[in-house]
Amino acid sequence: MCFIHAYWCKLAKVFKQQLKQFFQEVLHGAEIAALIRNNTKIVVEEVIASILFKKTICTVLQECQVPAFQEVAERLLNQKVEITTAAGVLTGVIVLAASDYLELAEFTGTTILLS
Repeated sequence: MCFIHAYWCKLAKVFKQQLKQFFQEVLHGAEIAALIRNNTKIVVEEVIASILFKKTICTVLQECQVPAFQEVAERLLNQKVEITTAAGVLTGVIVLAASDYLELAEFTGTTILLS
């Protein structure tokens, strides 16, 4: 196993040296690097400016949005829920959902406001 590892390390080193030499001598290193850099920049700018890219980004952002607090609470309105807080677990029915708080009616008759 150690022999195979050493062989692959040596092969990777030789391959890396040959690639470096190829890019420096055959492709005139700095010139090809500038050409690749400039063309890549142009292509990326074209992709970012495209309508398809904009539509894709908008779709992804819409799918990744976390529903607002009130929207989630309203979906659970008048349903039995269990809410975990830093103070512990509360069980009851959501009777009111506002933008930044909800009202939970516990089965003991207690009403709790959670924000």
